Amino acid sequence: MEDIERFIKIVQQKRLLNQRELKRLDAPSDEHEELMKKLRDLKREREVCKENIVKHLGIITGHKHSIHKFVQSSKDISGLPVPHNYAQDMRIMFTDAIEFMNNIGDTYKAFTNVKENNMDILQLTHNVGTCVQTVGNELYQIKHNIAQLETLKENIAVLQQCIINTSDSIDDESLTLTISGESTDSGTTIK
Repeated sequence: MEDIERFIKIVQQKRLLNQRELKRLDAPSDEHEELMKKLRDLKREREVCKENIVKHLGIITGHKHSIHKFVQSSKDISGLPVPHNYAQDMRIMFTDAIEFMNNIGDTYKAFTNVKENNMDILQLTHNVGTCVQTVGNELYQIKHNIAQLETLKENIAVLQQCIINTSDSIDDESLTLTISGESTDSGTTIK
């Protein structure tokens, strides 16, 4: 009888140990929760990135269609509406822009290659930011130069008007002096 009682106690103890172990295993671990949270965050971030890419591709496609429409409507025009000095630069810019938009898939592949090759995305982001800032600074300088050129153009127009007014008044004075009998030459006098 003692053996049976001892056997029952051992079985009960094992059952209690198994129940405790089951409770411990059922409770989610902190590491598991943290990994699940990271996974949810990454999924959300991926969806946001997809939405941004789709939105920006829509904008780029709209610009592509606008440029294409503009180019098609200007086929009967003999040249671009830019000065001759910049015509070649404009042709190159349009060609590069259209080529870029047509090869946007290759650009996306290059972006995925960056991720696959474990390139430093932070450095690339920094470089792009620096490039954008440099372009912004150059754009500001160009706008400043254009403003100076416009001011110069206005000043030239004012000076030309002053020269015309001055030459008109000098012509009027010399005509008046000649008619009244006075000479404009200081060495001779009319008697």
